[in-house]
Amino acid sequence: FGTGVWSGGPDRPVITSQNANLGTQNAFLAASGYGTAPGDPGPATSYKYDGNAWSNSAPMILGRAAAGGSGTQNAALIIGGRADAGGGKHQDVVEEYNGGTWSEVNDHPVTGRNHISTGTQNATINGGNYVAPSTWNSETYLYNGTNWSDAGADLITDKRDYAFGGTYDAAISVGGAISPYAQSTCVENWSGVSWSAGTAINTARIGLTFSGTQNAGIVFGGQTSGGTKYANTEEWNGSSWSERNDLSLARSDMGNLGVGTSTAAATVGGHIGPGTRTACTEFWNATVSS
Repeated sequence: FGTGVWSGGPDRPVITSQNANLGTQNAFLAASGYGTAPGDPGPATSYKYDGNAWSNSAPMILGRAAAGGSGTQNAALIIGGRADAGGGKHQDVVEEYNGGTWSEVNDHPVTGRNHISTGTQNATINGGNYVAPSTWNSETYLYNGTNWSDAGADLITDKRDYAFGGTYDAAISVGGAISPYAQSTCVENWSGVSWSAGTAINTARIGLTFSGTQNAGIVFGGQTSGGTKYANTEEWNGSSWSERNDLSLARSDMGNLGVGTSTAAATVGGHIGPGTRTACTEFWNATVSS
């Protein structure tokens, strides 16, 4: 697709990691996430970015971190997550956002955190979640705007904390941790019916983010199983992965689903070191080759 580069933008007013970032490069929503204290889900506030600045929007009903997300800036879905600091209370609560207010809708079938999701508010695929240290749920669930259903097809590889993107009928799962907690290069593709093995990424990592579609995207950030952060960006052209320019700030846990496309993406927040999170915003812009 040509050469892309990351550039800095205005910091989000709230420092978080494992937040849900939804929308396009110049119009996205950032909601939920761990706060500044280790293991502390942040405030229920949500923020919008309009291409120039951040503004505070309506608070979610339930503040939480490590939730799944899908949709756009003004039509979003937030799924499950962790809602307290001490007990690690996992959630099945799902909320919809209409651009002005949040409302609770039908619960997700599984109580968990680190939900992996993509799609629209009315057509979401949820690829898995974390239930307990020894239980990683690889079941695929579908949301039709009202109800959740089991898709009847699990991920091929049991893993957690992987990047996710694409659409309801053509999703992609990238990297993540395989048992017991080892970084992986595994890629899987969803056809709308079943999962199939895809082309492995170059650098194995956990807690990375994907922006784009099943046939054109970028994956960036992440960490090793020991916590060393990556700034690496890899571009997917539908047949192979290529190393591209790094993030300005190495970090993980910016949300599994990234903002934007393979040529115009954005990210905010993340984990940069032991007990340290960030409000840093960066934008990816690439020129399409002829």
